[in-house]
Amino acid sequence: MRIDANGRISGPREPSSGSRSGGASGGFSLSLGESPGESAGTRAAPMLAGLDAMLALQSVDDTLSKRRRALRRGRALLDNLEKLKLSLLAGRAGAADTARLAGLVADQRDRVDDPVLDSILGEIDVRAAVELAKLERRATK
Repeated sequence: MRIDANGRISGPREPSSGSRSGGASGGFSLSLGESPGESAGTRAAPMLAGLDAMLALQSVDDTLSKRRRALRRGRALLDNLEKLKLSLLAGRAGAADTARLAGLVADQRDRVDDPVLDSILGEIDVRAAVELAKLERRATK
């Protein structure tokens, strides 16, 4: 099988029965004992195999991108919780901290295939929701 720079895939070539030096006719023959429909059918199989491989790679990429997004969201929640803790200790927690944390909690997180990672990200979500509820309760008093 051969893949050209243009992305075309061709199957293995069979040696021709004619000589390369050009026979008596010196012309090019389209038919070497098979009909045009047969040659198109034999080329379709490698094309489908290539398509299956591309679809499989796209699904792997989708899984990895979901994992990256979930990790990025978890890190952002942890960073905002840390900033909130420092603001509370300094006595200057404000509406900006609450709004930022509320925005991150409101975003739905992607489920990942790794059960341990999914559990950790769930715990981070719960902790952020608890801290947000505490801030909202403090603001209403």
